[in-house]
Amino acid sequence: MTFTQRKRFAAVVLPFFLAGTGAYATTWYVGTTNCSDCTGGSCGSSSTPWCTIAYAIAHASNGDTIIVKDGTYTEHDLDFGGKAITIQSQNGPQNCTIDCNDSGRAFYFHTSETSSSIVDGFTILDGNTQDEGGGIRCEAASPQILDCVFESCTAAHGGAISLRGGSDALVQDCTFTGNSTSGYGGAVDVYDNSDPDLIGLVIDGTNTADSGGGINVYQADATITGCEITGVTVTGSGGGIYIYSAPTGVTLTDCTISGCSASNGVGGAVRLSDSEVGLTDCVFTENDANSDGGGIYGLNASVSLDECTIGANTSSGSGGGIYLEGDGANTWLSATDTDFTGNTAANEGGGLYEWIPSTGSVSNITRCAFTNNEAGTKGGGIRIRGYPNWGGDPTVIVNLSNCLIADNTVASSSGGKGGGAYIYKAEAPFVNCTISGNEITGSSPEGGALYIEGLPDHNDIDLRNSIVWNNTTPQFETQNEDTTINVSYSDVDLGEDHLVDGGGNIDNEDPMFAESFELGDYRLSRGSPCIDAAKSCDCTGDCDDGDLVMAARKVDHICTDETGDDCTNEDLIDMGCYEAFGGVVYVDKDATGDDNGLSWADAYDDLQDGFSKAGNPETFEEWDPAVCEIWVAEGSYKPDDCTSCSSYRTSTFALVEGVGIYGGFDGTETARSQRDPQDNETILTGLIGSPGLTRVYHVVTAADTITDATEFDGFTVKLGRSDGGGTDQDKGAGLYIDGSPTLKQLIVSDNLGDHGAGVYIKSGNSTFTDCAFVDNNATDAGGGVGTGGAVYIASGGSGSIEFLRCNFNNNLALDKGGGVYTDSTGAEPHFTNCLFYRNDANKSDTDTRGGAIYTNRKVVLLQCTFGKNWCGEDNMGGAVYNAAGNSVLKNCVLWKNYSTSSEHHDSEDDQIKIASGSVTATFTTIENIDSLSGGQNSGVNPRYKNFSSDDFELDPVACGDHSCTSTSIDQGEDDDCTGLCDTGGGGDSGGDVKKRTRKINLDNRSDLIDRGALETQSGP
Repeated sequence: MTFTQRKRFAAVVLPFFLAGTGAYATTWYVGTTNCSDCTGGSCGSSSTPWCTIAYAIAHASNGDTIIVKDGTYTEHDLDFGGKAITIQSQNGPQNCTIDCNDSGRAFYFHTSETSSSIVDGFTILDGNTQDEGGGIRCEAASPQILDCVFESCTAAHGGAISLRGGSDALVQDCTFTGNSTSGYGGAVDVYDNSDPDLIGLVIDGTNTADSGGGINVYQADATITGCEITGVTVTGSGGGIYIYSAPTGVTLTDCTISGCSASNGVGGAVRLSDSEVGLTDCVFTENDANSDGGGIYGLNASVSLDECTIGANTSSGSGGGIYLEGDGANTWLSATDTDFTGNTAANEGGGLYEWIPSTGSVSNITRCAFTNNEAGTKGGGIRIRGYPNWGGDPTVIVNLSNCLIADNTVASSSGGKGGGAYIYKAEAPFVNCTISGNEITGSSPEGGALYIEGLPDHNDIDLRNSIVWNNTTPQFETQNEDTTINVSYSDVDLGEDHLVDGGGNIDNEDPMFAESFELGDYRLSRGSPCIDAAKSCDCTGDCDDGDLVMAARKVDHICTDETGDDCTNEDLIDMGCYEAFGGVVYVDKDATGDDNGLSWADAYDDLQDGFSKAGNPETFEEWDPAVCEIWVAEGSYKPDDCTSCSSYRTSTFALVEGVGIYGGFDGTETARSQRDPQDNETILTGLIGSPGLTRVYHVVTAADTITDATEFDGFTVKLGRSDGGGTDQDKGAGLYIDGSPTLKQLIVSDNLGDHGAGVYIKSGNSTFTDCAFVDNNATDAGGGVGTGGAVYIASGGSGSIEFLRCNFNNNLALDKGGGVYTDSTGAEPHFTNCLFYRNDANKSDTDTRGGAIYTNRKVVLLQCTFGKNWCGEDNMGGAVYNAAGNSVLKNCVLWKNYSTSSEHHDSEDDQIKIASGSVTATFTTIENIDSLSGGQNSGVNPRYKNFSSDDFELDPVACGDHSCTSTSIDQGEDDDCTGLCDTGGGGDSGGDVKKRTRKINLDNRSDLIDRGALETQSGP
């Protein structure tokens, strides 16, 4: 509670409280104007205040409040005399000063005062005493000291405050500047069985002391909360805090000690001995010691750390972050969720040095990160020095679990040891730890990851469920050749010396850390061999509370085969300190939960957040490298949710390498196989802004880094408009592809652009399966000529392009290729089991060609049907125009495709025009077939089942015994169809265009398929 809040509370609440209890309290005033130390009448009132605080104390009674008006009061050694009164400045410490004038202290509490005695809101200046407490001394008294500023006070100990003789005082929201002592406690000295609460203290670098520059706790306890100690330098030890022989213990919570220095001693931030200290949510940074313990030094002390940061501290000796030394019974470390980072020790133990020269010590280090620490000789991250029990097992135990030991350095010119950790005569099991990127500089390095020194057959060093990767080699080294390290369910180089293979290991495979691992990100990426590869029961007790960042362990990753040991049918865990979460990001525009993408209930409502979580770490603070799939519930999603959008037309959904993006969910599914893209239409629309009149240039893009490991499946992509003047902004309004994604179950519709309005394929090896391209228009929207209404396949690149079971209908190009246009160079596109109908190369223009396909290179058409496609120029390929290349048709039907607006279809050229190159057709039915090369072709009407309703299945009338009215039923040839036609029912490639079984024997022609994209399923 601040001064203002306390003042308001006292003014409003306290009078009612006193009235309710029958107590009577008086408010007195002290001031420098119109004051009089008188009695009676209006004396001591606001209009006639008393002149001195001492006079007011003398005349006040228990329960009274003394309000001190603004001004400076030259007084000292004020004594409450045991009274339960409050002395409070009227307008805070910045307006009210008690100037001791170097003649004593401001207040002396020594008459068993309790928390009912309160000093609130003063600046206490120039206190000076020969004993303890230059500003305030509390001896066997426990008042409240609130919202005060202590400036330039001096004492033998406790430059500003001394709490002694069992004082349980509360000191809260006080600031200390320029206070000094030649002894201990530049600001506060706690002594002799006291146990105060110190809350919200701010102690700056102008305070000085021999030791304990901010606070000294000597043979006493203390609870210290929310304090800041910065820049204090002491000539002895404990630049920030000095703790000695605390009977019960000292706790620090939410405290920051930074920039402090022990110029001739130990413990740049904290020096403690013979005490138990608990630190929670504390930050100790940039402190230094001229000897050991740049951050913390402990002698015969136990330290508990929880969610702390020990960073950038420096030691001229050992233990850059923390140094602990002492007998085993009283010295141990419990560190949880704590970062040791960027600390430096001239000698040993850059992050942590622990030396226990006797028996009985057990330390537990859980979910801690030791990163970027440096030591001069041994143990860049950690140095453990145990008890030299020459006759038996080590009696010092240090358990490390779910820890990261990475990027630490031993900076030695030669012979450096233990880049990650150096273990001497101690039992130190490593469970679910990641040890990587540790370095030993100079010649003859030993143990870039771990160095073990001790007795053969007695050191118990186990490495379980861990990753050791990319450390200075040899990564493992021991002093004694007979000393071994037992390794199980870990990713290590098993070829190194001293390792015993305990089973379940991965032999030196790249663990596939996140792409930002060079920045210290050691999470596992999708595809890592370490995911679901560890032993679950080895993690009991160590993993129940989560991984390094407290994320749940035992999470089954949807994209990873399980290779570990589940022990008792538990879910498997990952190797290393990070657990990759389930791999799925959930997106549902109607979700109302926590918007974190971790479940349907808490799904993102913006698809771009899902892409960002799976994508580049620079784009989203919650990026996760293990994301392998994005599940999107039905609904409509925009690339940008802007409201004024003219400058946002470059917004796009950019596919993420290695991540599958799947639509068609209703928002309840637990498996991808449960979705239904037809019933749960998931739309990616290029229509952005309000009221939605602006359209993006490309709704979806695939960069040249995208491989076939990226799946895009189950979406409708619509309403893009490629009419821009920038690079390729006139191409690919629906999808712009420069890579090699795998595309399935897409509907690409109602897109508008100059070239490839639906899809523009610049390069790569794309495969389209079960896709429909509908109502896309390659017009002159951007001033171009309009080619490739549905798809434009550009020149360049050697990648193969495949379309399997795809439907092209009602697409328009103003010039060439109403359905598909291909440039002159590049690998041959393949179309298999595809249906082309009602595609139009601008039939109203007498100079347009290739109603369905216009190709400048070889295309391969297998089991395809062309009907009702149209071009404008007579005899110029209502279905296909072959401008160049040696194309191939097999098992196809080209019937009733037209040239000119008069529906000409009286020649072979109306179906397929060979302007240059060649076309070889086999087992193909072509209306008015004439000179087309090949064999087993037919010009007999294939008899569509219902041509007027666009049903291009072959009519099975009169089938049986080789007598089908349609001579295209069972008239295909399937020698080249294995894998494309043998299977049905919706496999990746098999079946007809409707995913139905091929080779339905309707005419007693065994194992033959129908010509065209549709297999007639039954007889009349």
